[in-house]
Amino acid sequence: MTCSIGQNYVEAEDVNVIGVGDLMAGDIILKCGRTTGTTRGMVSQVSLIIWEDGVSTSEIAVVAYPNNNEFFGNKGDSGALAVRFTATNSVEAVGLLVGKSSTPIWAAVTPIRAIMDRISTRLGVSLELALC
Repeated sequence: MTCSIGQNYVEAEDVNVIGVGDLMAGDIILKCGRTTGTTRGMVSQVSLIIWEDGVSTSEIAVVAYPNNNEFFGNKGDSGALAVRFTATNSVEAVGLLVGKSSTPIWAAVTPIRAIMDRISTRLGVSLELALC
């Protein structure tokens, strides 16, 4: 994953995701989307339940980084991997961007562990990501 985090932030190129982490309220996360490029967001305390075609899913709302005039995600960014830097400056995969509000005030991110658990259940196998 190649990300340019921007002025006053760490510049990161060829960042290797080395693990899987959890979305925690207050964490600053990044994603590299097709439409909005690299953006920062803050994990909110809001859990979303989305109902579609009689099936519910659970996502976490992520808002644009405070004091920043950008959106965390917009149309065309769906499927972007959300990552966070740990205290040791390692990078963990934490979720996938799956949607946004009608005005992109917040974006919905599905926790990566929930995705992995669902795939494991459906396939009946243990699932791990092959990470660098």
